[in-house]
Amino acid sequence: MNVFSKAAVNSIEWYQTELSPKKGFCCAYRIRHKGLSCSAVVKQAFISRGFVSGIHELFAQATRCRIAAIGLAEESRDSLPEETDQNRKNKSCADDIPDELVYCCSIIPWY
Repeated sequence: MNVFSKAAVNSIEWYQTELSPKKGFCCAYRIRHKGLSCSAVVKQAFISRGFVSGIHELFAQATRCRIAAIGLAEESRDSLPEETDQNRKNKSCADDIPDELVYCCSIIPWY
């Protein structure tokens, strides 16, 4: 593993131990697919495939996480009881989406 991959892995490990447990929500991809978290997938890419592939995997995984978050939000909305017209007037369109899903992967620009 080259120095750049090692630095990336060290950064991910810091994130996993220091920041992730304190952020208040779990990875949408991990919840939806009952597997590895985004950081674990990307860390494995840096270890097994190198720095350039790891960077590519970072952006690809962030996209997969966003798709998972949208799917979880839709499932959450589908499980809510019918709303009355009065309740609908008092809500914004984002009220039904849990805060942790709205924030998921929001640090990466989407294009």
